[in-house]
Amino acid sequence: MKRFLIAALLLPALATQAQDDAQSGGQWRIGLGPTFGNYETDDNLVDDSTIGFQLSATYLFNDWFGVEGAYLNTSDFETTVRPGTFGNVPAGGTVQDSLSGFSIGGTILLPFSIEDISLLVKAGFFDFDLDRVVTGAGTSSGAADGGYVGGAGVIEITESWAIRGDLVYYDADGAELWNVVLGAEYRF
Repeated sequence: MKRFLIAALLLPALATQAQDDAQSGGQWRIGLGPTFGNYETDDNLVDDSTIGFQLSATYLFNDWFGVEGAYLNTSDFETTVRPGTFGNVPAGGTVQDSLSGFSIGGTILLPFSIEDISLLVKAGFFDFDLDRVVTGAGTSSGAADGGYVGGAGVIEITESWAIRGDLVYYDADGAELWNVVLGAEYRF
């Protein structure tokens, strides 16, 4: 939660900086959208899909390279426990995992022949909080961190607004997350 508050406090400073950067050739992009994630632990204890949200900020240094930071929050990935699979949790109990945290990485815009459509690839690192609730065993908190890779397609609607779709793969110790983000992007 502290990381989210810090990011929220930095956004006004970034907006002020963006006005100065627009004169020097750089461009800021802010995005927000729902996420559709599929999460699976390596021990197959949790394997579920859910809907969450993502807030992102991208700074393009030029026409092909940028840096992107994002805050991701999933809702609960839930699995019903099979007998004998998770300690002394009774059969029919549930395990719920939820992830929230930040990622940062580089983006490379790819050349594309259609004027109002752009494609990009991205890679970087993430640091998520992992909250687990187990029926009959309580709640635990931990961390999930590692690397991510992904790609995106952007369709310009106006000079300032675009629709963006991302597909990102997060590889954490003990789990993996595939995430699709469909949202809006504002450029200034």
